Amino acid sequence: MAEALVSSSQKSTNGRSYYREMKAVRIGFACLESISGAGAERVAGYLFAKPKRVAVRPEAEATMAAGHRFDLEAGSHTLAGWSWGDGPTVLLHHGWSGRASQMAPFVKPLVDAGFSVVAYDAPGHGDSPGTTTSLPEIARALREAAFRLGGLHAVVGHSFGSAATLLAVRHGLRVDRAVLLSPPSDMNHFLDQFTETVGLSDRVRAGMERRWIDRYRFSWEDMDVRGWARGGRPPLLVFHDRDDRVVPWRQGEQVVRTWQDARLITTTGLGHRRIRENPDVIRAAVRFLRSPLGDGLPGGVRDAVDVTTRPDEQLAVDERRGRVDAVVEGVAREDLERVAILEDQRGAVAAEDVHPTGGRDR
Repeated sequence: MAEALVSSSQKSTNGRSYYREMKAVRIGFACLESISGAGAERVAGYLFAKPKRVAVRPEAEATMAAGHRFDLEAGSHTLAGWSWGDGPTVLLHHGWSGRASQMAPFVKPLVDAGFSVVAYDAPGHGDSPGTTTSLPEIARALREAAFRLGGLHAVVGHSFGSAATLLAVRHGLRVDRAVLLSPPSDMNHFLDQFTETVGLSDRVRAGMERRWIDRYRFSWEDMDVRGWARGGRPPLLVFHDRDDRVVPWRQGEQVVRTWQDARLITTTGLGHRRIRENPDVIRAAVRFLRSPLGDGLPGGVRDAVDVTTRPDEQLAVDERRGRVDAVVEGVAREDLERVAILEDQRGAVAAEDVHPTGGRDR
């Protein structure tokens, strides 16, 4: 999806090269549409549905090697899966153009907390077969995987994996709770990004949408996550960074606003991907997953989390203000309107994310 195209620009060390490539793509689509509108629709639909394969990063290799590698049968899919530990099962779900190893930082803390941890490469991702896929397909695979695993205590999902989790819940997945990192509230956001990035005309976009509806059996109107909140289960803990350039912070806020039992922890300086690796985020998530059922967000989590990219400088500022939990704010639904005020009070922490003109946001 567009997330892959957008994130590729953020990882690029040569922004000019990226923009030249995108200009060529736009010109290519314009030429193709002038020859065959149907052909342009097919190519656009293929690109939108094709995740990018990424390699296991060196820092995750040891964790993945320590896990039990198995094939997970999920409906029509055979997924590459890994498991660690014993206890109630927590499933780790990566995002679009990701893979299970990207969630490796959660494994040891969860195992140490007494959980069995399972992670798999979604259809068309990592070591799992497939070339193209979609949110409905990935959500169905999640429901079927949960059945094969004998049920789940919780899911920890990142980005697109968060959306797949919520869609699976809407269609019957039962879990005691879920942790969502950088969740989108409206999947049409990615379609808008893709349309803008590759320069689709309104005609080609409309044709591509029709083809997707026919192939994957869903309605674009149903891709608004906020409409999936009916019933408001399970309890959610949502982490979202103010500096997220792939899925804006407001989308995570909207998910929390529409869910019956949800809390938001806002971070600063972690961007879209480093949030899944931060030890304080992971510690708060594990604490939430260990809390007794019905307790919602356990007391003290706000004080237990301190996420910043400049610890010494920021903590000194916070101590002068008498508020050591200012860098990360756990917010109940009724208190969400206070977030903007708190952010203004504490000022901005410099983000490590770099604009597409150069650098990276992992």
